Amino acid sequence: MSGGGRFQQKKENILKIFITGVAGFVGSHLADYFLTRGHEVIGLDMVDSTRTMNIRHILDNPRFNYIHDTILSNNTVKGLVEQADVIYHLAAAVGVENVLGDILNVIRVNVMGTEMIFRFAADFKKKVIFTSTSEIYGKSSKVPFAEDDDSLFGPTSVDRWVYAYSKALGEYISFGYWKEGMPSSVIRIFNAYGPRLDVEGSGRVLSRFIKQLINDEPITIVGDGTQTRCFTYIDDIIKGLVLAGENEKALGNVFNIGNPVEIDIRKLADMLIDISGKKAKIVHIDPKVLYGQGYEDIPRRAPDVRKAKRVLGYEATTPLRDGMERTYKWFLSQTNGGGA
Repeated sequence: MSGGGRFQQKKENILKIFITGVAGFVGSHLADYFLTRGHEVIGLDMVDSTRTMNIRHILDNPRFNYIHDTILSNNTVKGLVEQADVIYHLAAAVGVENVLGDILNVIRVNVMGTEMIFRFAADFKKKVIFTSTSEIYGKSSKVPFAEDDDSLFGPTSVDRWVYAYSKALGEYISFGYWKEGMPSSVIRIFNAYGPRLDVEGSGRVLSRFIKQLINDEPITIVGDGTQTRCFTYIDDIIKGLVLAGENEKALGNVFNIGNPVEIDIRKLADMLIDISGKKAKIVHIDPKVLYGQGYEDIPRRAPDVRKAKRVLGYEATTPLRDGMERTYKWFLSQTNGGGA
């Protein structure tokens, strides 16, 4: 992808970009983007660098400084924020298996960790780009979702909603500090996918389908498969994050970043089966059996991206099939000896 603006300055104007959650799927691609453009990247993650393939290829880069620590480490976070020019806050407790397993950890990481980042950023007058989620819209039936549409969450007695509530509080933290004069903006990501997507498939429908195909296992669809999602290729996600960081009009604003093309989960499975060239059986699983009573599924989820296009000049340009083919090939390469 091509960038622009202040993030493509001359060597004497090199920026220090602080990325929390850098060893994650999106974080590692964001680090790649800035490093290839000559900037310095400070990355924080609680994952041991020797145990993740996502950042292994940049560990020896002299412009990349990896810090193995938690987002809740007060002194570490304060020192890294002070060094940075721009902060991309991606670190979060995410994934169905984490959300349903430990709601207090979700609150600690997603709320307390986010407040700490913003508090120190305000102290040192730094800009923060906060990554939120399509989960913000909850069970709303007003599709496609516009940034100012209502959120509709389930009851607090249902664990599944703690992630959405925690991200909503993160957005409030961003808006609150913005009103006190700190530069910040919010990006709501819609189903990022591509190379380096969680190869173990923990809770992610796309990686689960691909892993099952590669292992010649039946494709397991949670529910009846009529639920729709919009999948956004990683290059298009990075494009949105960069545009939000370099455009002054983004400050104090929230943007949907995603591909507005919907596909139902059954058709997604059929597409991937066709890409693989295999014959695969499809089986349906009751979500309550898989995830327990604390889970609720959403029938439709699609972004209205007109605001991002108007303000940021953003548009997702990777066709769904092209992105899926690249992603499948990457998963296949990991299975055939390139592995994690």
